[in-house]
Amino acid sequence: MHWPAWLLILIVIIVALKVLDNSKTFTGFLGEQAVRSQLKRIGNSNCLVVHNLMVPRHDGNGTSQIDHVVVFRGGLAVIETKNWAGRVYGKGSDRTWTITLGRRKYRNENPILQNKGHIKSLKAVVGGDIPIYNVVVFTRRTDLRLQGVQDAAVLRPGQLAEFLTSKCDILTEDQMRCIHQQLVKANITDSRARKQHVTNLRRQWK
Repeated sequence: MHWPAWLLILIVIIVALKVLDNSKTFTGFLGEQAVRSQLKRIGNSNCLVVHNLMVPRHDGNGTSQIDHVVVFRGGLAVIETKNWAGRVYGKGSDRTWTITLGRRKYRNENPILQNKGHIKSLKAVVGGDIPIYNVVVFTRRTDLRLQGVQDAAVLRPGQLAEFLTSKCDILTEDQMRCIHQQLVKANITDSRARKQHVTNLRRQWK
């Protein structure tokens, strides 16, 4: 049987998209890009951003990798981005949340608690006097069924600007620039350290 070339190409594209959709790295990248796009719209005059920030953990045990840190007039927003597909069930205090997609069911680390650890590590860099907000952003792929979330902001990408502008101004432009420079200087960019961070995470969640 001779298959037309266009059909073979279509099949290859469908298979490739399916593989990419199941790739945590690729789906995570798409989620982070959605947040980056929203932050760009806010503009550098209102916020300064460090993406993919890596700093030593507050307890000295490894490193913390943070998707986005936003320095804005109201303080710092530490953003953890999730592009999970399916329904997500959990409480703010649960160590893990349950994700269901069709007949599949699995657990992932509670990103609110994950981000609390990031914030502790960040405080070691910038000090504890600056308001730091725990922000978890989910894309539209996620159907959230959460309970008891009180000490974090769970948002969609399009809600970021409203959240940031709702906070009272505390920092001056000079203070914002100074904090941003602190973060850039503290950022661990060594490729070996970053690979080790990924290895440690995989061991932790086997």
